[in-house]
Amino acid sequence: MQIKKNLDKGISNSIASSFYELNEEEVENILKTYMQENSQIKYIAVYDSLTNKRFLFLYKNRDSEILNESFDETALQIDCVPRISEIIYKNELIGRIKVCYKNTAESILLNDEEKKWLKHIP
Repeated sequence: MQIKKNLDKGISNSIASSFYELNEEEVENILKTYMQENSQIKYIAVYDSLTNKRFLFLYKNRDSEILNESFDETALQIDCVPRISEIIYKNELIGRIKVCYKNTAESILLNDEEKKWLKHIP
């Protein structure tokens, strides 16, 4: 299965306005739509740029149900390829989104900025 190029960037652009307004319900609905339409997405985590705290976390369970529950991401990172995109609203960095894709035969490389940011996630 091939991961759609720049899907994580498209997701971050789609939620920017709702995230800026701290509209958790709208952000969740947008993310659920992406997860339903893209079977390769394992989970999505949204972080506030000021605190680096997680704002929202959605993941698929074994039955492919999408859940919004407090969960330790590290347990889900097995066989997972993370991609990180900035959430920009009106030219201002307001957050980051981490989309973790099911591991595929194709390798996705992280850039230096993504690797550095991953090291600082609580």
